[in-house]
Formats: sequence, C-alpha cells, structure tokens
Amino acid sequence: MDDRSIPGLWAELQRHLERRVAQLNAEISHYPTPIARCDQHLAALLEQRSALYAQVQRMDELAAAIRSVETFLTAPADGADEPEAALRARLKEALSSLKPA
Repeated sequence: MDDRSIPGLWAELQRHLERRVAQLNAEISHYPTPIARCDQHLAALLEQRSALYAQVQRMDELAAAIRSVETFLTAPADGADEPEAALRARLKEALSSLKPA
C-alpha cells in the first residue's frame, strides 16, 4: 500500500518499529551462550530494543492524546460563544485529517 497520508505514514512507521523489535527479540533469544559480562554486542542489541520499545510506546501515547483532544472537542461546550464553536469545529476538522482510514 502506498498511502502517503499522515495516518498512513504513521501506521507504516509503527509497523516498521514493531518489526525491528521482533527482529531484535529473535536475535537476542538466539544469542549464543555462554554470554560474557563484557559482551558489548549483546548490550548494544538490548539498548536498541529498549530504544525501539520507547519509541513505540511514545507513538501509542501520542495517538491516545489525539483521541483525548477529539473527546474534549466532541463534548458539549456549555456557554460556548460563536468564536469558540467555530474554533472547536476547525480543530475537529483538522484532527480528522490525522485519523487512520
């Protein structure tokens, strides 16, 4: 799929990071034993995996934040005036372009 939209690219990046985590997990699980304490290659693999986990988690947090903003904008705005209502509508429209298809 050649989706160049923000949601499409976001999903593609997340899938790529998840594949890299799976590859590192496989490499780490098949790492030859015994493992010396000073094994720098294994330490580097573990560090890479940790960094990738952090990136995937951050992407999940950002997606949750967008959903929270959408929920806020969808909730009734008691006492909203016209400018506020217009701003809310514009924000909802802009956020809709970020939602996955």
